[in-house]
Order: sequence, then C-alpha cells, then structure tokens
Amino acid sequence: SVLIDRENVRKLANLIDKLPPIYKDVIMLEKLHHKTKEEISEVLGISYETVRKRSLRARNMLIDALRKEEDLR
Repeated sequence: SVLIDRENVRKLANLIDKLPPIYKDVIMLEKLHHKTKEEISEVLGISYETVRKRSLRARNMLIDALRKEEDLR
C-alpha cells in the first residue's frame, strides 16, 4: 500500500540522516543522485575502492538499523 511505502521511505530517510557523514555522502550520491561509484570517487576525491567499501558499509549499517527497529516492535 502507498501508506506503507511512504512510512518505509520516511524511516529509511531518517536512518540515512543518522549515518556518519562519510557514509551518508556516498549513499546520497549513489541512491538519490544516481551517481556511479566512479563519479562519486571524482566528486569526493577518494578512490573507487573507498567508495565501494563505504557504500557497502553504509548499506550494512542501514540494514542493521532496520533490523533493530523491527526487533523493538
């Protein structure tokens, strides 16, 4: 349902906002602005490998946070 989708989007946005900046920047560029890892590397002035690792770490942090939130219910 649309309400469930909006609620999940809101939760995810709140969790992204709580990420440390080095992870938040990568996720925002990758998912919101649809930048490739190569483009993010250029924009942030970091290596492709660093972007890849930060992206993976950010996704894992978000998954963990969502699981903890579900456990609290």
